[in-house]
Amino acid sequence: MAEERELLRDALKRSMGDATVAEVKAEFEKRVQAGELIEASNRAPGRAFTTEEMIGYERDTIQVMRAGQNQYEPIASFETRREIEQDHSLLSESQHAAVDQILSSRAQVTALEGIAARGKLLL
Repeated sequence: MAEERELLRDALKRSMGDATVAEVKAEFEKRVQAGELIEASNRAPGRAFTTEEMIGYERDTIQVMRAGQNQYEPIASFETRREIEQDHSLLSESQHAAVDQILSSRAQVTALEGIAARGKLLL
């Protein structure tokens, strides 16, 4: 999902001065009307859009996630998870919970969602 302002900004940059703001906006709206850009529900003040291709990728990801639920052994045992918690005592409570959730998951794919710049971990 991309916000309208970001899409317009990038289109203007790519036009390298060959298109006016009005022309870019007109082309954008033309693509919205044609169904190439699909307005997505968005919590931000402006409009946000996606494409059928991205929706397809999301459906595929959800299908893989559902098929892989409870199919695998956890990445780490309970004892190993406790050792990791002790070795990383500077982590916040929510970071510890995320580590525990990921390492104890029995799923093929585990998603981690969080607010931007809040110290998500890469595992």
